Amino acid sequence: MLAYGETDGANEAADYADPNYTPVNDPLIVKLPGTTMNDPNRWQPLALDFMVTQNGIPLPAKVQTFIGPQWGSVKPFAFDLASNLPPPQPHLGGVGDDLCKQGFVDNIRKSSVLTPDDGVYLDISPAVRGNNPLGTNDGTGYAVNPVTGAPYASNVVKRGDWPASSPSSGRTARIPRPRRDTGTSSPTTCPTTWRGRSASAARARCSTTSNGT
Repeated sequence: MLAYGETDGANEAADYADPNYTPVNDPLIVKLPGTTMNDPNRWQPLALDFMVTQNGIPLPAKVQTFIGPQWGSVKPFAFDLASNLPPPQPHLGGVGDDLCKQGFVDNIRKSSVLTPDDGVYLDISPAVRGNNPLGTNDGTGYAVNPVTGAPYASNVVKRGDWPASSPSSGRTARIPRPRRDTGTSSPTTCPTTWRGRSASAARARCSTTSNGT
């Protein structure tokens, strides 16, 4: 098993580094408006800061790095990879163009409610949320606390402060996730879920200060 792991493509001997991947897009300086991309279907690292040269040219600084872009090509030891590959991911201007655009619009809409200053409040009490049927998120809460037998009190919060990661929230943090190009190991950016992969596996394909999101 250990010997197989040394030749499975993960590059364990070099601490899983990928010596071959180079981003095709220049870093996006988040403090400046606009962006330029060589390929909008491929990952673009973010530059969290920048410097300005004497002749006025901004240079990216604090640029995101990536980890594990080769992971989609690692040979598993107990899994028939060829029989379980997901279909090709949607691409802007290619197959699945509408689906890809829909994912970005959904991302914008969900991101728009993350501000705590929009004046919208929600009751997140178990009296009105939770008690979901298996596999759904359409529960209407519980009539009483099963331990005390008393009704739950209201718990009104700002919508933007309601944690999207809460299991009972029904909200998903829709962040453009890195994705693997067909036939390559480099990540792309269409924010639709890659079927058959967990969100954490998808996020692991490129690294930022928050592990690739």
